[in-house]
Amino acid sequence: MPSTTKAAGLVALFLAASCTAPPVEPTAPTPSSPAVPAPAPAGSLADVPAASAELMPSVVKVLTSGGNGSGVVYTADGLVLTNEHVVRGASTVQLGFADGRRHPGTVQAVDVITDLALVRTDRRDLPVARFRSELPVVGELAIAIGSPLGFENSVTAGVVSGLHREIPGTAAETQALVDLIQTDAPISPGNSGGALVNARGEVIGISEAYIPPQAGAVSIGFAIPAATAVDVAEQLRTTGRARHAFAGLEPTQITPPDRRPARPPRHRRGHRRRHRRRRARRERRPAARRSHPGRRRRTDPAA
Repeated sequence: MPSTTKAAGLVALFLAASCTAPPVEPTAPTPSSPAVPAPAPAGSLADVPAASAELMPSVVKVLTSGGNGSGVVYTADGLVLTNEHVVRGASTVQLGFADGRRHPGTVQAVDVITDLALVRTDRRDLPVARFRSELPVVGELAIAIGSPLGFENSVTAGVVSGLHREIPGTAAETQALVDLIQTDAPISPGNSGGALVNARGEVIGISEAYIPPQAGAVSIGFAIPAATAVDVAEQLRTTGRARHAFAGLEPTQITPPDRRPARPPRHRRGHRRRHRRRRARRERRPAARRSHPGRRRRTDPAA
């Protein structure tokens, strides 16, 4: 569909931004519904202030010569997790903390495949964010904390709209991103690398991208799941690079010249030629020589 193709192309250009509406409250069960205990609530707007206050000290502003993004404190000794596209092309950055202080940072390691990076600063005793190891539930409260358009410590809220989403990449700019969290929490340019948080103040994702309104989308943003972010961050922390498994298959269109049957291996081709020569020699032999009388049957002597 043309609108889908257009949206996929624009997502790669607008990494980290979106728009949303507040989550829809679940409707109360009708009187005729069976008496089944209701599931535990996945958070509401009333939980936003407490969850934001808990995590906000762990979210930083990342400033580069090309703009700004966001990051999340990963270790107390000075490691900050952010997006690779936020620090792309930079070796040093400035980190703005929630208390108003700024410190220089050095890009320690990046992973282009997952769009994640680690930045190290000399500041110590940082408040470490708590990362959730399980995926969130669709409909669960989602709070985006970051520095959209440079506005530090900004908080927006929505819900988890979907799981296992994919953003197609472009050959010139980005890799394809897969297994993402979809949210309608408002995300804008500058939120990249910031935290997507649940009602308990746990990081459930790293803000990544959005589909802009020009594509006809409303409130469609994406985040890298926290489990993926932690796995990649640990690899970058220990080895400086992340390893990924690939199937090694690439679909392509078959054109008429490619539809010709493939030639057999060389040893098979030689076998077929020898077989054809032997068959031709047999065809040229006289018919009497081709006959094979077989073995005579023994008969019992007459009684």
